[in-house]
Amino acid sequence: TDNFAENLDLTFWNSIQQVDAVFWHCMFINRNVVEDIWFLDENYWVWNYDDIDFCMRAKNKWYSIGLLKWAFIYHFCHATFDDLWIDINEILEKNFTLFQRKWS
Repeated sequence: TDNFAENLDLTFWNSIQQVDAVFWHCMFINRNVVEDIWFLDENYWVWNYDDIDFCMRAKNKWYSIGLLKWAFIYHFCHATFDDLWIDINEILEKNFTLFQRKWS
């Protein structure tokens, strides 16, 4: 709902949970990490799984990934794809196949 952010449980204020990955739309990255592991694997086609791939490469270099439990991001999932009439399922399938080949 629209007032979700107003009702966040503030008991999580300044709380960070270690996670395996986060998505681009909610990622803050230290410049040193980008310079160390580079940013994107350009084999992925626009969005989807490239963010998870980035997180896995970061974790392989011993960087930690944290989720700010008190932060709220309102994201309209796949709105750009819908606006541009792009078939998200085709992109997901292609990128998932690439991700599996790379990380299996």
